[in-house]
Amino acid sequence: MPGTELIWATKLGCIDTQTEKWIVHSPIMSQPENSVNGFQKLRDLPFALKMALGGCIVLSALELFVLFQQFAGLKIDSGVATLFGAILGLGIVGWQTSRGFQNLIRSQENQSRIEREARLHRAELEQAAEARTEEKQRSALLGALRAEIAYLFGAVTDAAGHVHVIIAIEKALIQRGRPSSTKAITLHSFEAPVFNANISALGLIGAYLGADIIKVLSRANGKEVKITQDEPMPHDVVLMLYEGNLSSLRKWASDLHHVALRILSYENGTHDPGTLSVTEQSRYAELKVDET
Repeated sequence: MPGTELIWATKLGCIDTQTEKWIVHSPIMSQPENSVNGFQKLRDLPFALKMALGGCIVLSALELFVLFQQFAGLKIDSGVATLFGAILGLGIVGWQTSRGFQNLIRSQENQSRIEREARLHRAELEQAAEARTEEKQRSALLGALRAEIAYLFGAVTDAAGHVHVIIAIEKALIQRGRPSSTKAITLHSFEAPVFNANISALGLIGAYLGADIIKVLSRANGKEVKITQDEPMPHDVVLMLYEGNLSSLRKWASDLHHVALRILSYENGTHDPGTLSVTEQSRYAELKVDET
């Protein structure tokens, strides 16, 4: 008998003739696995399909039962059978309708959540775009103001040199005993067109840096200062006016230079040298040392 089983197993492809071992993937051995897979697929069906399948089975069973009673001589009112079928069908339809409403509510809630997240994301994008636009405007404004401050620093420095020459001439006239012939003194005036055109946009810079920018550039108002007399002014009066003007110009140049450094530190992200009021004493002390 063992030899006969081996011959049939070899014919059916269940045994390897070389190794005489059972082949696991043989059709006979895989039949239970296919049955298990079928039940597994049935269990994996959605609940709604399971209920619909169950309802169909119940209706079919009811019809078979009615048919069996008719053939067996039993009498069942067709209206009762119809009533039971209608009740069962109505129950299934009602359950399906309830499930449909639940799915619709979940879908609406999910749609609302998606729309809310989309609005929040759009608001974040708009806010980021506004921040980038504001940063570009701030950078352009600071660059223009720094360029104007650099120009004014050169102009004020030149004006201070001119006043210094006038003071030297007045001192030379005093040493030689020459009488004064000065009847009018005109002080230098300056303009800041970029600053005046962008006053409304200074809020982009912020109060911490904007206050110093306003302080140094508001002096460039373009107004001419002229002092005149009918008679020549004494030398000491002329010297007092020009020396006061020279000291003011040098302090202004120091302020312009310091604010330009502050703007550069802001643009490059380096250390801020401090406000004008904080550094004023040390900066002006250096000017006095230079004058001596």
